[in-house]
Amino acid sequence: MKNLEKRNIILKTNYLYLLKKLLFCHAEFISASKIKIPKQVANDSVTNVSFRLKGEILSVARSLTCVRDDILKRYNYFIVSILIISIIIFNFCNKSSADSNILNLAESLTLEQCIDIALMNNPDIKINEQMIKEYTAKKDMVSGTLFPNIKGTAGYTHYLDNQRFIPVRSLNEPGLFTNDMVSGEFIIQMPIFDGGKIINEIKSIELLQQAQEHLLSQTKKQLIFNISSVYYSILKQQMLIESLDFSYSNLKEHLKKTIALKEAKKAAKVDILRIEVRLSDIEHKLLKEKNEIIIKQIFLINLLGIKQTDSFIKLKGNLQEINLENINTDIEQNLNKAYKNRSDYKQAIKEVQAQEKKLESIKSVYIPDIILQGSYGLKWAPTSTEQQTGASNLDDAGKIAVFLTMPIFDWNVIGSQIKQEEYKLNVKQEIVRKIELKINLEVETAILNIKSNLSQIKALEKSIEQAKESLNIEQNKYELAKGTIIDVLDAQAELLNAQTNYYNSLANYKISVAQLNLSCGGEE
Repeated sequence: MKNLEKRNIILKTNYLYLLKKLLFCHAEFISASKIKIPKQVANDSVTNVSFRLKGEILSVARSLTCVRDDILKRYNYFIVSILIISIIIFNFCNKSSADSNILNLAESLTLEQCIDIALMNNPDIKINEQMIKEYTAKKDMVSGTLFPNIKGTAGYTHYLDNQRFIPVRSLNEPGLFTNDMVSGEFIIQMPIFDGGKIINEIKSIELLQQAQEHLLSQTKKQLIFNISSVYYSILKQQMLIESLDFSYSNLKEHLKKTIALKEAKKAAKVDILRIEVRLSDIEHKLLKEKNEIIIKQIFLINLLGIKQTDSFIKLKGNLQEINLENINTDIEQNLNKAYKNRSDYKQAIKEVQAQEKKLESIKSVYIPDIILQGSYGLKWAPTSTEQQTGASNLDDAGKIAVFLTMPIFDWNVIGSQIKQEEYKLNVKQEIVRKIELKINLEVETAILNIKSNLSQIKALEKSIEQAKESLNIEQNKYELAKGTIIDVLDAQAELLNAQTNYYNSLANYKISVAQLNLSCGGEE
């Protein structure tokens, strides 16, 4: 261990010695290149000196490099390891920050997961959150006017006529006259009484901030409804596509049987053509439904606030799960709940209250303002045209004052502004009444849609069973030559139509439940 330490000390000593020698040779080379030599010996002398010094510099540099490499050799593995780890961490952090809003599409998402992702990434949520912070900053700005305001001023003034430097403060006080003055002072000012203008303005901003918070809440609830609606629509499209695939496969099998019957001279060629026409129609419907699901997937990605990718989101859920226990269809109870919980209704009320405070603030303009002001500073006269004995060209000055201000005549500017704010208040009050009517309409409509869709679901469940049985009967009759291909195709179309209506009713029921929850001011 001691030998190793001793070797390190020797290496470092040699390294420093060679470094000093290198610097010395370099300095000597520079000096030699600057010496003025007669022209007749310049070529020979300078060339010899330059080559000699350059050779020494290169020799010392090579030795220096060898010693440096020997010193650093033992630390190479450690340094390289640190660099590799640093690069990995840096790249990982950059990738994490750059792809923070790109969703991992490898796993299927539930409705709850979609809602959580949207609440974290949707730009409408971010916009409202920033607007709330904006009101906070605005409130702080207005609140600051209640406290003393201190500022400093400095300036230079040149007068055309001589001015007394300092006003006379006593009889026979010596004075100084000048054309130039330099001054600097600190000024403090604060309102003592303003008739409630600032307080009412602060309260108005607080109420507007609360209104913005209610708007944020309503935006989240609306976003949840929109995601639920698209989510159930996509599940419906998936079930429709499965139904069309089943019908297509069923008709394909029936086509094979019909071809076999034709070869056995038990079916006509027109039956094959009719089945092929129906297959083409189902292919068109399949393409249409697949395009529809792509559009809804894009819309869902937009709602989630994530980047568009080549892959689409996989959803998992059962559209046929219907829970009737947690659904209250009493109109009166739902209306009371809506008036209590609706965020847009609360927002409108807060905006009315804020406008009332703003109106009070403007009306208080007619009340006099009392302002306290004080200042202290220095004045300096760099030149003087006349200076009496004992007068100084540098002096301090201070004052304290109380001002009272109030409007006397302004061509009805303030009166017009008051009327303008009164009209704004009337508009906001009408908005509240409009939302009340809207709540009644939305709650009653959602309840009626729930009842209608639930009744239709029960009827269509039996209709599907009947259509399946009818299709089975018609196919057997056709194979026994006791039925026509038209009856088979009609039965198949009836089953497909019943399934389509059933899936539409399931999705509409889920959406109407979500609509009722939104209408009653459901949870975020």
